[in-house]
Amino acid sequence: MIHIMLVPYLTPQTVMQARFTVNPRPQWSLAIMCFRESSSCGILIDTFKAVPLPSYKIFYGIDAEGTSRQVFQADIGGHQVGIITGLSWGGPQAAILVEELAHLEVKTIIGYGLAGAINPRLKKGDPIVASSSLPSDGTSKAYSHSNQPIVNGDESLLNLVEELFRENGICAHAVCAANIDALYRETTALIEEFVSKGADIVNMETSALYTAALACGVSSIWLGHISDILQHGEWEDWNTDPVLTNRNTAAICYKLVHRLCL
Repeated sequence: MIHIMLVPYLTPQTVMQARFTVNPRPQWSLAIMCFRESSSCGILIDTFKAVPLPSYKIFYGIDAEGTSRQVFQADIGGHQVGIITGLSWGGPQAAILVEELAHLEVKTIIGYGLAGAINPRLKKGDPIVASSSLPSDGTSKAYSHSNQPIVNGDESLLNLVEELFRENGICAHAVCAANIDALYRETTALIEEFVSKGADIVNMETSALYTAALACGVSSIWLGHISDILQHGEWEDWNTDPVLTNRNTAAICYKLVHRLCL
């Protein structure tokens, strides 16, 4: 039997090779991908005392001027940690950045975001960490095996996040995420399917983050809080964003990074 190896013609190496001929490559072992709006990203940046990188092209989809607005760096115990903010385009953006961060030899990626609850035990503002995810979007399917019904976050990172929440007296939920890539095409039947497969939350990036990270040999975990709720066919919108919850989650993220860098 002849086995044919399918090799992608477009790789991070071919795309990124010209970006650092003059400008320095980021020297990060860990990066945070912030799938949040500007005010919440600002809280995270302030918590880390992060500074913007100069205006040159580093990542796909972020132009040179965008780098100084979206890409930050923090020194944690002598380790340089990257923070990429303003991410809002879900699975494809998450996977592209995982590929490029892996090419830059980043070993750990933390996803930081929001999710809609489809499990009635979850309430708005509840802190969550994704223990697993359904590869239910198109991007995740490109990175996972067809018979792979679920993908897990890194177990050691999950245990550490849960430990940090407990140490800080915060009741957080370990959840299973489902991913969508068509924001305005969530139907009752689709949500029922997700629930039947064990999903507790829905967002646009967790599955792609986990499947791409596994494919690229990177450890990853996603944490955040509940922004909106869908129950019994009724949607409770995301028009509240509690500052205290944001600060608490940012503090846990900082402590996680600090623990990993020690």
